[in-house]
Amino acid sequence: MSIRNSYSTFQKGWSILIVSLGLLLAFPGAYAQFGKVNGVNLVGERSLPEADVFEQLDTLGCNMVALNPYAFGSKHVPLLEFDLTWQWEGETPNGARHQVKLAKEHGMGVIIKPHIWIAESGWAGELELANADEWKLWHKSYADYILHYAALAEELDVEVMCIGTELKSSIRYDPGFWSSLIAQVREVYSGKVTYAANWDNYQNVPFWAELDFMSVDVYFPCDTSKDVDLEVLTQCLKGEKKTLLDFAKSQGKKVLFTEYGYRSIDRACGPQWELPSVERDGTGNINQLNQVLAYRAFLKTFWPSRQVLGGCLWKWYPDVDRSGDNNDYTPQGKPALRVVRQWYEAFDGEIPLGE
Repeated sequence: MSIRNSYSTFQKGWSILIVSLGLLLAFPGAYAQFGKVNGVNLVGERSLPEADVFEQLDTLGCNMVALNPYAFGSKHVPLLEFDLTWQWEGETPNGARHQVKLAKEHGMGVIIKPHIWIAESGWAGELELANADEWKLWHKSYADYILHYAALAEELDVEVMCIGTELKSSIRYDPGFWSSLIAQVREVYSGKVTYAANWDNYQNVPFWAELDFMSVDVYFPCDTSKDVDLEVLTQCLKGEKKTLLDFAKSQGKKVLFTEYGYRSIDRACGPQWELPSVERDGTGNINQLNQVLAYRAFLKTFWPSRQVLGGCLWKWYPDVDRSGDNNDYTPQGKPALRVVRQWYEAFDGEIPLGE
């Protein structure tokens, strides 16, 4: 390593340390007069997690775990499949059952938030089918998937059932299907019911009145610079907050962030879909300070608001290299983890879902 590179590494390390210490001195205890959903999205992996995963989450101040079971489909076949023999066990009904049990044993609430993986594109938000008959078949298959998990959520006394994640093309095509699905879910499940809209589409969901609260997956593209400009990011988040909460008030609802988070990478606060692929081998424009600043700005902007119920960061791996030497979303083993813990522990009162 050259002298210049060594000095650059030294500078960055000290920058992260100084900022982290500054964050500790700016402890958010002045706000801490009420509780929040202080959660994580727990990644479903090949094998099921052990109790130590939840013990680690407890030290974070985590009080809610979002589980993300998966169904699989294709734009060429109007059918969804789940609970498959080749599927990672953490993404199956059996995996959900195991993880709910461990969460409850550690005093944590649970959100079941089913996801869909489309073979050709991954994301299901822009799924387009050929005709009305295909959409009818797809929606029937989707309802079977959601109702299976709703019944499981009732059996396991799960706090929140999320009926969908970022499915804007389906809602655009047939909003009536969703009202029918909500009614069907409430017939088998007595807990809180919500839907997770993408950050750019929550104003186009026509059935918020039928749900207990709004949920949004928030990845606001606020700052495209290589190194986060804290002032730019903060002002952008304040604007997004006003727009979101003004809309939520118009719907008579509070807001839960079913996903929020930032990668430890250059340009961490820009459009997430433009970032390079996740690397876990110490490469890929790792930028720990960006993640620290981004989490700080986000939590400082949103957590003090009583209209925000809280949220579940994206994401937490049961089995991960905890050195933090990666550019992924997880704060595990990284300086940003201290920021998250600081805010979660400050808002450790009763979970506000009963309001």
